[in-house]
This record gives sequence, C-alpha cells and structure tokens, in this order.
Amino acid sequence: MLDIKDILDCKLKIKTDKNVIEITFNELTLDKKVIIFGVPGAFTQTCSAKHLPSFINNYERFLDLGIEDIICISVNDPFVINAWGEFNNANKKIKMMSDIGGVLAKRMDIEEDFGPNLLMRMKRFAMIILDNQIKYYVIDERGDYGKTDAENIITVLKNIL
Repeated sequence: MLDIKDILDCKLKIKTDKNVIEITFNELTLDKKVIIFGVPGAFTQTCSAKHLPSFINNYERFLDLGIEDIICISVNDPFVINAWGEFNNANKKIKMMSDIGGVLAKRMDIEEDFGPNLLMRMKRFAMIILDNQIKYYVIDERGDYGKTDAENIITVLKNIL
C-alpha cells in the first residue's frame, strides 16, 4: 500500500506564464482536498480523447464535493504538459504537473516501459487525498482508463465523504 510519507518530498514542475516552478508533492497536497490523476503521456490517444476530458468535464462536480485542486501528472517535460493543457483548455481548471525524470513514478512503483516511442512513463492512476492522507488509490491496467476516470473517482469520493 502506498504511504503518502514516501512521496511527499518528490519534486514536480509546472510551467507558468513566466517560468518553470518546482514544487514538492507535499506543497501541492498539504491540508487540501485534492484529486490527482496520472497519465502515461500528454497528447497520447486515450489520455487526450478520454482521460483528461473526463476531469475537465467534471470539474464543477469535484468543486461541489469540496475538492480544492485537481492535479494531472505525467512523465513529460513541463513545456509539453503545459501545451497539452492549453490545447485542451485544461490549465484554468487542472494543475498540469511534470514528473520529469519519473521520480514520483518510481517512488509510487508505477513506472513502466511503454516501448520505443514513449519510453519510461507512469501507469495510469488516480488518488483522492483528504486531510493529508491517501483515502483512495487505484491503478488502471495498461490500455484502460475505467477505474481512474472522473466518473469513477466521483462515485468513490461520494462514498468516502
């Protein structure tokens, strides 16, 4: 079972209008109610057509349930994940974070080789963090996104609250 203490010091990056900022997992989640989901790659088929849009389309529902931030993480550089967010009109709703180098993926034990085009990435996952604790954490099988899509996370969240 993943313990939040094992990943609090992992550093992620986000591109702002002015520069790239490094922020720890702890700083992103401390004393907040957050939904975090991870994808194998920006601009990839399932991530772009289904996974990210499910969170964009359900943004207001998450807010209505008391969620303060929705965070998307991928093993992409911060420029690519930001461009993907812009392309999908996600950046005003979802924090698009880069796990450049895959440090978080390794610590979570969800690093996977996606072959010659994508190389080492993270498996598709979702988690609910409330009161500095991981209340729910799920990993999808490769090629699927059903367990980690927004609708499923909303259902789980309603049962937790």
